[in-house]
Amino acid sequence: MEYRTAQQRSCNTRPPVRTVARWSPPPDGRYKANIDAATFQEEGRAGIGIIWRDSNGLVMAFASQNIQITSSVVEMEALAAIRAIELYSELGFDKVVFEGDCQTVVNALTDTSQPLATYGLLIQDAQVLAIQFSGVRFQYADRESNKVAHNLARYARYITGGKAKPLREPKSKKNGNG
Repeated sequence: MEYRTAQQRSCNTRPPVRTVARWSPPPDGRYKANIDAATFQEEGRAGIGIIWRDSNGLVMAFASQNIQITSSVVEMEALAAIRAIELYSELGFDKVVFEGDCQTVVNALTDTSQPLATYGLLIQDAQVLAIQFSGVRFQYADRESNKVAHNLARYARYITGGKAKPLREPKSKKNGNG
């Protein structure tokens, strides 16, 4: 149990800030995918939540998926990143900023050296997937800015499986570019 507690604490490495955080839109012409994971210890399950928005803040798609729990929160956050990148390809979004509230995962995704931690192979998988696309960026968001993705991850407790729900077609598909 101490290991799991230490892993949960290792995810958020920034000290809490008392300012009110808000979601910020990506630059014009880009999309932002906020990602998060949540654990349901008593069920041995976890949830992944992802929401895609455009530069105007319009929700383009969302996903909530119930998965088998892994050995650490960092691994589940890395799995959420992988799932977001996979769906990025399926949904046809272009130039996406992936934003998550696990500083450890965001740092690992932006680092070109191979991580030696237990979640290292998951990070490598995410990096290999992401390199196929142009304009992909990873950045940190505090918990408050990532609240919708967190709520989608929590909602996964009540569903089986889970699939992305596109609400609007990306501009690249509308223009025949995707």
